[in-house]
Amino acid sequence: MRPIHLTIKGINSYASEQKINFEKISALNLFGIFGETGSGKTTILDAIVMALYGTSERDTTQNIINVNLSDAYIIFEFEMVEGDKKVRYKVRRDYKLRPSGLKTDAILFNAKTNLVLAERTEEVNERILKIIRVAKKEFLKCIALPQGEFDNFLGDTPMNRKRTIAKLFNLEQFGQELNEKLKKRKDIATLQKLALEEKILIYKDVSDENLAQLENTLKIRFRICS
Repeated sequence: MRPIHLTIKGINSYASEQKINFEKISALNLFGIFGETGSGKTTILDAIVMALYGTSERDTTQNIINVNLSDAYIIFEFEMVEGDKKVRYKVRRDYKLRPSGLKTDAILFNAKTNLVLAERTEEVNERILKIIRVAKKEFLKCIALPQGEFDNFLGDTPMNRKRTIAKLFNLEQFGQELNEKLKKRKDIATLQKLALEEKILIYKDVSDENLAQLENTLKIRFRICS
């Protein structure tokens, strides 16, 4: 997933609308987000996570809205490589604090054609998950790692780290293909084993004594016939 453009308003300290063009600053495939403590660096990452999954690392949206506002929105455009082509998507999330509670809405569409792909929060969440193929848990571990959580990822069990990395880089398909090949080979080997066992059963009563007896019987019959 490659970030292209982010627009936020009413999110934490960003009371007024702010726009970030990632495509421009990432032209060299490397960029940094710098600033003093409390300047809003984490909010940018929170907004991206909220755009993709509906909630931030804090697992809530109500606490991320600016204290002086009741409405907020996030518009995030990102790019995915699908086969041999690049596809850009744009998702918009709206958050509204009302006396009855927090109201949320979402829409996802193709950034090039403006074709609506999903509406309403749950549908958008499901569609984005299918597109990026990375659950929020893995995304927070490897892409938008919360502050102080890097050591936790490194200290995770080897099996869990492998699963996370495999899912992150879409390596699971190779494991599935390998398992299928191994299963086919195992099935062939099992059939060959059964065929050999059937052949062995034919000769289960064969022994040196039986062979000698059979040889004598054939000699006697040959003499009688001749």
